[in-house]
Amino acid sequence: MGKGDEAFMSEKCGWISFNYRKQLELARLSHCPLLAVQAELFRLHFRAWDKKAPVVLGNQMLHELGFDHHAKNRALRILEAAGWVRVEWRDKEAPRVVLLTGFRFGC
Repeated sequence: MGKGDEAFMSEKCGWISFNYRKQLELARLSHCPLLAVQAELFRLHFRAWDKKAPVVLGNQMLHELGFDHHAKNRALRILEAAGWVRVEWRDKEAPRVVLLTGFRFGC
């Protein structure tokens, strides 16, 4: 951490908004499916009525960016290992993702 980062890390509100389309474009340009998966999970969580219910993460948006389902699964495994999500892996169906941390809106 650099100088001044301690004040940033101790702030009560730890989230900011971002442009979803620009985040997806960055994911495409950088060939980083983790950015795309994270952005899509933020979008699905924001739109969900029940914020505690699992969200279903399909492949369509990722395919449009040039990522396959294997890249999506690798990104989900990274988020799962970090403790951000719990994934219900389902054969031949899109996984259900329970958001644990890092996705909550507000202070």
